[in-house]
Amino acid sequence: MSGFIRDDFAAGGGWSEGLRALGLAEVGIENEPSAVATARAAGHKRWLVDVTSVAVRTFAWPPIWLYIASPPC
Repeated sequence: MSGFIRDDFAAGGGWSEGLRALGLAEVGIENEPSAVATARAAGHKRWLVDVTSVAVRTFAWPPIWLYIASPPC
């Protein structure tokens, strides 16, 4: 059984595609508009915002089952 999956620095969907193959889905947070557009075009959920923003820190997240954070090099 799985619950809410949060993916910070989600980009265009690398983790998203892997999760989809497992029958799972996450909400990705990304601040690069072109990466968000790519992910959304592939059917992935993205929130276009900086992961360090007040909006992200104060959002009422559901209980997180899996947290992914893969910042770019």
